[in-house]
Order: sequence, then structure tokens, then C-alpha cells
Amino acid sequence: MLTILFIYGWRLFFYSNEGNEPIHVHAEKGDKECKFWLLVEEVEISEAFSFNLIPSAKKEIKKIIYQHFDLIIESWNHYFKTNKMIATHYIQSVSIEQNQICLQIDGKSIKLPLGQVSKKLETANEMERNLFTISPSGYGIHWPLIDEDLSIDSLLKTA
Repeated sequence: MLTILFIYGWRLFFYSNEGNEPIHVHAEKGDKECKFWLLVEEVEISEAFSFNLIPSAKKEIKKIIYQHFDLIIESWNHYFKTNKMIATHYIQSVSIEQNQICLQIDGKSIKLPLGQVSKKLETANEMERNLFTISPSGYGIHWPLIDEDLSIDSLLKTA
């Protein structure tokens, strides 16, 4: 998952495994979530889906997407066209124990102090630490409640 913009409480992002879809952006703010297609030639956007989006929130996110239309397109093209991701690692497990991140990656066990890896994870509470997603490509781990992303390659270099 790649966060491309964090503005007015909205996080705009792409999932790492959706490069075969037309250009679009996901957005979250609190319990609100949406996805918009970007129609490049028309310089328009089209709602793909929304959840808990009241009219004022819809207006706000549409305005943000229009204001950052070029940035979103450039980010998409860079991320999906020039940096195509292939499955890089197999992540068997992730846990946080005694202020260490414990990983099982590609059959190897790795333990690293949280302070060395992420100040956000180090200060996060148990619920924030335990809610994470692993990218389908094995490229990284994302903690949505604290908006933290860790690259597996960086963790392996640190170990």
C-alpha cells in the first residue's frame, strides 16, 4: 500500500496489487472510505464506491482529488509503470513482543527493537500494533491506525 497524500485528515493511497486496473485512488478519513477513477483525458473523476460518505465529505474529497489530480496521475504512473512489483518476500508471521518486532520472512526469524525500526510502532498501543496488513507482493507491512509502512527490504538490511 502506498500513501501518496495525507491532507485534512484524508489519506489518499493505492494498493500495491492493482496496477492492472485503470488509474484510480482510494481515500480514507476516520470511518469514511471511497475510491475514485481518474479519467485522465477528460480531467474528470468518477466515483467507484463509497462507504459512510456524507455529501459534505464527498465534496471535500472530490475537491482534494481535483486539486492534486496531476500528483495522483504521476504517482500512479511511477508506482505501477516504472516500478512494477513482483512477489519479493514470503511473510509468514508478524508480531510485536516485549518492544521488539518479530518476523518470519522467507523462512528466517528476525527480531528487531521497535525503537530501531519505527517510533510510531514503539509508541503505539496494543490495538494499533496488532492491526496491520501485509502487501500481497510481500513488499511491506502497513499499520492503518498509525499510518505506518515498513519495507521488508529495509527490515532485512537492518537485521
